[in-house]
Amino acid sequence: MIILNELPFRFVESKGFRHCISVACPRFRVHHDGQLLGILYQLYIDEKTHLKQFMKSSFTRVSLTTDTWTSLQRVNYMCLTAHFIDKDWKLNKKILNFCPISSHKGEAIGKTVEKCLHDSGIDKIFTIAVDNASSNDVTIAYLRKKFNNAGTSILGGKYLHLRCIARIVNLIVCDGLKEMNETIARVKGTIRYMRQLPSRLAKFKESQKFERAFDAFDDVDPYYRASLMIKKVHQAIEDLFNEYKRMLEPQSEQVGESSQVSQMSQPTDDESENGMTKKKESFKSKYKRYRIEHGKDEHKSELAKYLSEEPDNDDSDDFDVLTWWKLNSHRFPILFHLARDVLAILISTIAFESTFSTGSRVLDAYMSSLTPKIVQALICAQD
Repeated sequence: MIILNELPFRFVESKGFRHCISVACPRFRVHHDGQLLGILYQLYIDEKTHLKQFMKSSFTRVSLTTDTWTSLQRVNYMCLTAHFIDKDWKLNKKILNFCPISSHKGEAIGKTVEKCLHDSGIDKIFTIAVDNASSNDVTIAYLRKKFNNAGTSILGGKYLHLRCIARIVNLIVCDGLKEMNETIARVKGTIRYMRQLPSRLAKFKESQKFERAFDAFDDVDPYYRASLMIKKVHQAIEDLFNEYKRMLEPQSEQVGESSQVSQMSQPTDDESENGMTKKKESFKSKYKRYRIEHGKDEHKSELAKYLSEEPDNDDSDDFDVLTWWKLNSHRFPILFHLARDVLAILISTIAFESTFSTGSRVLDAYMSSLTPKIVQALICAQD
């Protein structure tokens, strides 16, 4: 409760909490805030040790996200989060570290990330999602060099640098709004004009009733409905034509080939050994083409088999791609390793609810009042 809800330690000293515990569980001994601090920190140490042991024994690769926070005392923190899929095909998120940083330089941040990974026992990194700050380019270059020297990167760290898609979209939206400043200003001016006087607003609401008249056009004017029907029929006929064309093309090709064979099989005065050789070579080429188009699956690679399968038509919200790979991993013993690493990649470094927030991440007053060591323990233990 203290960790998940970020409650102050003195919460256990409150009369209401102690009364609730005495009624719900009379035998439970409530610790005072000083003892609670030691218990929570030991819980963080135990979880960190357990995570380190798991990572050392795991073969899965980890994708990282980084983000920065600021306390009320203007202390900068770096949050490093690991994302991976375990052997049961469950997506996991673990906050590896929440530590203060003294410099925003790329190499300094890179060294901090390197130390965090070493302390957590993680050496197999797939991607690192960062924002668009120029210092992050230096950070990624530093880490790529370290991973390449250790021989733990994939394709020389080609896919290590992953830019945060949410921040990119945010930049696009902001630039787009700048281009529409004049239009937005006119809309705001119109709204302001309407709301200045009650009579204007009432007149505007009265005019909105006429908008409903457009929905009745298909009842009043039959040609309005007819034009829509003509468009639908035209599109349906065009779709049917294309479908029949696709279906009949192979048949016409077979008919043409059969007519050629029948003509070739008719005896003529000029038929000779040379003519028989041409027919033999023609049949050989057709058989070879058939073998290429309808080759057996056992000659296909694992990737070719996967790509040649029909896509799953399950468009329901209950479809889970992780469950699909869990059930089909035995069919693709190599690809499932790749899928497990790729599906763990998080394309954004920030939460959905703050995607388009222009403010920075700021710790609340309670968290800002604690030491960096305790803040690190409380936040990392939340996972």
